[in-house]
Amino acid sequence: MRTTYLIFLLFNYGAQSFNPLFPISNKNCLFAATVDVSSIPVKSKKIKKSLDVRIDDIWYDLSGWRNTHPAGDHWIDLYRDRDATEVIHGFHSSRGMEMLNRLPKSSNVDELEQQAAPVSDVTRNFRALRKRLAEEGWWNRDYLHEARLFSIWMALFGSGVAVAHSLPWVSIVLLGLANTAAGWIGHDYIHGNY
Repeated sequence: MRTTYLIFLLFNYGAQSFNPLFPISNKNCLFAATVDVSSIPVKSKKIKKSLDVRIDDIWYDLSGWRNTHPAGDHWIDLYRDRDATEVIHGFHSSRGMEMLNRLPKSSNVDELEQQAAPVSDVTRNFRALRKRLAEEGWWNRDYLHEARLFSIWMALFGSGVAVAHSLPWVSIVLLGLANTAAGWIGHDYIHGNY
């Protein structure tokens, strides 16, 4: 079966914009050609049954979890046959980390270790530091500190809105600082493992 496609480029005449329903004519068509795509080879994807990811030196088969991952399957696919320890610890809550205990372990660990890049000494030292800081409570929530951050944000935002008509330049600076504070608050909650 031969498959052909019409390839065309349109000129944009004033208010006319590209619209799939807009009729194609010689007047508005810059280039038209018919291309036979039936002879173009298509690579078939090799389907691998397991989707193995290394986390804290343990290989897990995430093929059953892939389609239900809340952030999307592309993140799991990105780390296939690779180490994802830092990403897991950086973007998952303590509740999410507990789910690791329920995941199936990979069956071909020796083969995976040979294929994957080795973990460097610098990375191992970083992991030891992160573990020590977690044990010392550096990632525990401090509700008083969070209340201070929200109070600063509310004061900046409220002040910026209040002086918007009388002192527009001051308002611009205050609202800019409020948006920056909001960005950092959001950043802290993403990495906060709450």
